[in-house]
Amino acid sequence: MRKSSKVLAVVFLLVAGGLVFWSTMRDDAEIEAAVEAKVEQATADRRQEIENEFAERKRVLEEEYAEQKREIEEEYAARERAQQDSLLQWRAGLAERMASLDSARASLENPVYFRLTAEVVAQVLRGMGLDYEQGTDDDGDPKFEFKLATYNVVLYFYGCEDEGCTSLRIYAGFDTTPSQDVILEWGRNKRYATAYLNNDGKARLDSDLIVKGGITLGAVEAFILNFRDRVDEFADHIDF
Repeated sequence: MRKSSKVLAVVFLLVAGGLVFWSTMRDDAEIEAAVEAKVEQATADRRQEIENEFAERKRVLEEEYAEQKREIEEEYAARERAQQDSLLQWRAGLAERMASLDSARASLENPVYFRLTAEVVAQVLRGMGLDYEQGTDDDGDPKFEFKLATYNVVLYFYGCEDEGCTSLRIYAGFDTTPSQDVILEWGRNKRYATAYLNNDGKARLDSDLIVKGGITLGAVEAFILNFRDRVDEFADHIDF
């Protein structure tokens, strides 16, 4: 072979080798680029999956938190209502016990009497500052004589036994003879005291107090004071 032909062959081989190398390098680059693209896509997909899983887990946790918070709040509210109800019941019970104690104290301070003895009534008269004379009536029951509004009155006892008497009657007599119409007029217009004429036509006024149902000493005092006012009015009514 001639020398020029050898040279051409060598050049051809070099060019061909370069082309093959270049082609191989390009294929490797494309493969590498493709691989990198797939890696990036896979990475992006996995990142998205992780983000989705995180978001879902976060949503579930938030729902669980909200549910637990609601349950805790409801339980707390229920306990608070129970405590309030318990406190209200305790206060109601305390108020009831205090009322019972007040009632018991009032009973001790102002006892209720179902029968009255002469000694107890005498205590009332003394407490009112009244001077009295104590004696007995024709039946042997107690009686007290004293003055009310300058007029002589008598306090009689009825239904008496050893433990006391079940009613009282207070009485005032006037040495005057008003007409029956004057007495009837009093009865039509006045309360708490009964006016009448005795067998001699003399004016009389009295009032009764029932004890056996239960009364306090304050009621006895009010009974006497009320009769004092009625006696004074009655005296004016009959021009005594």
